[in-house]
Amino acid sequence: MENQDLPQYEFVTRDGRLVRSTKEGLKDIGEAYAFFDCKASKQGLEEDLAKYKAKTESKLELSLREVKDVLEGEELSQYLLNLIKGRAIYPTFPSRDRTPRETAKPTKVKDLKYMLAAKRLDATNQDVAQELGEIMNGVYNKYGDEKPFNFDVIAKIDGEYGSGGVVK
Repeated sequence: MENQDLPQYEFVTRDGRLVRSTKEGLKDIGEAYAFFDCKASKQGLEEDLAKYKAKTESKLELSLREVKDVLEGEELSQYLLNLIKGRAIYPTFPSRDRTPRETAKPTKVKDLKYMLAAKRLDATNQDVAQELGEIMNGVYNKYGDEKPFNFDVIAKIDGEYGSGGVVK
């Protein structure tokens, strides 16, 4: 069997990198996760994501799931699952909302509705998190202007998972 006929596999190397075997050899894969609440249906969001990818020619591989289904599944590491269960974030407020931010209450990531997983071949986790953040800005601009918007982008950078707007 020639090298080009081999299936592509993803695995974590001993040094903790996610890689994919390709006919050119091993390639690093950047990955990040966005967690958010949104009034849109899953189908509506998937249509918006497909339009974004077509418009920007993004090479991200995107997978939209409900957080409750992710927590019941086995595809994420136990460390990441525990992080999702224990992490809390503050909402992002629309600029015209005069609600005092001091009274904002944190929301547990596990209580958010959606998880958007993103991967890209030949990219760093930070690159993927940046692009995922841009996608979340688009989701916020389309769906988040009616009330505070809860979202978080999480990626493993320098060996540790991190994000913005985190309450510990």
